Amino acid sequence: MQGKVVIVTGGTEGIGAACVRALLARGCQVVLAGLKPAVEPLPDGAVAVYGDLRFPEFRQRLIHQTLDRFGRIDGLINNAGVGLYAPASETDLDQAQSLFEVNLWAPMHLVQLARPYLRESGDGFIVNIGSVGGWVTLPWATMYCASKYAMHALSEGLYRELRGEGIHVMLTVPGIIQTNFRDNVLSGTPPPRVEQIRYVIAPEDLARAIVEGIARRRRTVVLPKVARLFAFLNYAFPWLMDWYCEYKSGGQGSRASVPQAR
Repeated sequence: MQGKVVIVTGGTEGIGAACVRALLARGCQVVLAGLKPAVEPLPDGAVAVYGDLRFPEFRQRLIHQTLDRFGRIDGLINNAGVGLYAPASETDLDQAQSLFEVNLWAPMHLVQLARPYLRESGDGFIVNIGSVGGWVTLPWATMYCASKYAMHALSEGLYRELRGEGIHVMLTVPGIIQTNFRDNVLSGTPPPRVEQIRYVIAPEDLARAIVEGIARRRRTVVLPKVARLFAFLNYAFPWLMDWYCEYKSGGQGSRASVPQAR
């Protein structure tokens, strides 16, 4: 990992900021993308580029500024993402489009822009941050889950497509992480029983697993590991997951989280 140049999107807080610190500790050169400057100062050695990933112009600027500064790109961590609590049948379509722009189209475009330089690296890598919601659709966040299902499919396809070019693609599947994710959604709130869930892991733990996964060229990193059981139950016993979602929704289906459109 020493000396590798890595781009981390959503790098000003949460999982992204933890990845930035973990990469710097391994001797990487890190360029982080953020919507706006973080409250806390940047870690020593990190370079920040600020802008909105929904816009192709910013994605291109992120790549160009990284090349201008370091002359190469060895890794890309597509971490930036946004949530939306709403039943799919009532979701504001403009918000759904914004969600997919951040959660899927921006990562795919960055992969296309970075691919030539990752190939030149000889052992370049791409890390896509998925979600357990990409295995199990939760009715109070259906469009978010749909974007993560798509991210999982994209990651699997890229893994098979790019391995012959020496570019390793790794999917990370986190459960509930101790971040401000719920405070930064486009709109809506989760049902009370969902909001009360507190069995979370620290972003630093996930970041260490991600960096270790990169070093070991793992195909998938899942944390906490119980997320695999959650996905298995959804596949093998869908009726049980139906009951679980109904219970967590307070018996109101997804209606507990109807947002105000904005």
